[in-house]
Amino acid sequence: MSIQLPAKIAGLTIRTSGSLATDPNLKFCGLILGPPKVGKTTLLKSFAQAIQHYEGKPSLIIACEPADGGGLLSIAEADIPFVQPKNLDEIKTLLAGLAGDQTFGGVFLDNAGELVSCLMKPVAMALPSRENQASRAIAGVPERSDYQTMGELFRKDVLLPLIGLSKHPNNAVRKHIIITSLPKEKTDNKGNLIKVLPDLPGAMALSAQALVQFVGGIDMRAIKHVDEKGALTTTKERMLISARDQYHDYSDRYNLFPPECPTDMMAFWEKYWLPRQKQPTITQQ
Repeated sequence: MSIQLPAKIAGLTIRTSGSLATDPNLKFCGLILGPPKVGKTTLLKSFAQAIQHYEGKPSLIIACEPADGGGLLSIAEADIPFVQPKNLDEIKTLLAGLAGDQTFGGVFLDNAGELVSCLMKPVAMALPSRENQASRAIAGVPERSDYQTMGELFRKDVLLPLIGLSKHPNNAVRKHIIITSLPKEKTDNKGNLIKVLPDLPGAMALSAQALVQFVGGIDMRAIKHVDEKGALTTTKERMLISARDQYHDYSDRYNLFPPECPTDMMAFWEKYWLPRQKQPTITQQ
């Protein structure tokens, strides 16, 4: 027996979880892990090209690496807009401005660990010391409480406002959100690897993964091919990995990505994202 749901209850709109899978306004919201030089920034370029081509909007990169250009020289030929905030106040003002912006279709944070180190650490270290360790004053080494402060600043002032752009009530403002991060290894007291996490301070290394819809990593994979002469050859290709394993808590709540996917987002958009949006939407009375 089917039950017709009301549109609202106590003034709040009722939605069904099934409608999320076919919502044409659903945006990508993901965290991408990868070691240096593996191609995280190049993946952002591919995402930006797909968003521009299929949605007609440019994307904005928040470049956080300290070098001139924020580490974007590898994609200079793509001419993608970017900003390079110098302090926490600038990034808070930026995110507040993006909450009313209808120009950009995507916002990419590249990368989270550098943002914490360059923008959050000075704020945390300026606060009074809780442990009162001499190393903090002499060498500028953060204490445990400093890492907790940095993690909370990142969650409150950056991560939640950024993710909020992907579910903004105004669909014209909604944006695809991608956050990149270096990985860090968590080991036991014998040095054995337990888990690979985002390079974020304190509890944010775990909780950041729970706040996004997609967590994946970039890695090089050996791909076997048969050439025109019939000979079997092996090449290394950059792949986006979304399959959970013993060490990585990768997940794909969109249920769209293959366990290993080429990093060509133009092809992904055409093959997976657009067909999902064209499915009939579940309606309510």
